[in-house]
Amino acid sequence: MCGPHSRRFAITEPAVPLPGTPSASARDGYCAGNGFDETRPAAARVIASCLGGKDAYEIDRHAAARLDAALPGFPRLAQTNRDWLHGVVADLAAAGVRQFLDLGTGLPYPPYLHHILGEHHRDHRVVYVDRDSMVVRHAVAHYKDRAVAVIHADLTDPDVVLRLAQRHGHLDLDRPVAVLLSGVLHYIDDRHVDIAALTRAYTDLLAPASYLAISHYHRPGTDSDTAHLAETAQASFLDILGCGWFRTREQIHSYFADLAILAPGLRTPHADAHARFRTPAGQLLLTGLARKT
Repeated sequence: MCGPHSRRFAITEPAVPLPGTPSASARDGYCAGNGFDETRPAAARVIASCLGGKDAYEIDRHAAARLDAALPGFPRLAQTNRDWLHGVVADLAAAGVRQFLDLGTGLPYPPYLHHILGEHHRDHRVVYVDRDSMVVRHAVAHYKDRAVAVIHADLTDPDVVLRLAQRHGHLDLDRPVAVLLSGVLHYIDDRHVDIAALTRAYTDLLAPASYLAISHYHRPGTDSDTAHLAETAQASFLDILGCGWFRTREQIHSYFADLAILAPGLRTPHADAHARFRTPAGQLLLTGLARKT
């Protein structure tokens, strides 16, 4: 096995979907397919366009504009979610966590997670995972840190992901790992994938003092303007991207697999923002961080 300072790489094994070959989960509503298709918007490219990235196509920018019309402040929401994730990673690194598994990582856009970690510790490991072949190729081209691995795999297959993360990413499951599911679970169709069982499959194998971070689009349970906005936004996501579900607090809470959610609990980053940065979209994202005892 290669040592911890081996060069960066992307790994695809036969059990992992090959570029351009969608898995069953992709066909059933997990919109993370072949990002090189210029005829249809891709979730990763749409988010990249919202962040100011240059790897999106015109169809993705048009999709982002349509989503912004349905959910005012949608581009800002993408940045808010990214800021939240960076804050979580920095806090966990400062607390001593050295290993990070970023599931559904999306297209690279600086600063990268391993850059944030490098500000705290030099002995970290980061494993980026995505099933979109465009994401994987761009990640390999951009991530030059020797402590980084890029794995081409479907996050809905935790056995394959964890096997590859250990074998090629040198992830040690006997030591704490932070599993990051930032803005990705809402792209998985829960009619075909038991999301709570999926996250539990990851956390059951983690060592004590490991963490699970989740951000997810939220559908409030009351008959309010916000609830109506969530319904309208979900309809637009399904029409434009083919997936994108806004779920209840109870559903999102169940994805933490009975781990202890840390204070301040499951909440919107919007609650911490200055009033001038608040948008309707910001009220429809729930974030949480849980620790395994």
